[in-house]
Amino acid sequence: MPNVTEGVEMGHAARIWSLSDADIGGAFVRRGFTRFTKDGAQYLKAGTKLTADEVRSIPMVNRRALAVSGALDIYPLAAAEPAADFDRYVIHRGKGEYDVIAGRKLNSDPLTKADAEALAATA
Repeated sequence: MPNVTEGVEMGHAARIWSLSDADIGGAFVRRGFTRFTKDGAQYLKAGTKLTADEVRSIPMVNRRALAVSGALDIYPLAAAEPAADFDRYVIHRGKGEYDVIAGRKLNSDPLTKADAEALAATA
């Protein structure tokens, strides 16, 4: 049986641990929890978006525990534009709607198949 810990893909917890405070872009609350501050307790509901400063205000140990347990989904600062040599893929979303991917989603609104293929063909 192969060792499941081998490989190059980092787990979610490892990505959070390697993300420095300066690289935090913000977070989404996936499961509600109570945050205790000097001003008192505050319940954060699922779906709440936290700014980078709000995430950094959570002690690192608590932040990691919340991220690993799935209560907090921390994301990095916005990535730069994808390199020009990325392959472009047309992805079917269903109901006749398509997206074009080149390292990130290139279109903001769903496209028709013809429009998506035209966008993917442009370099």
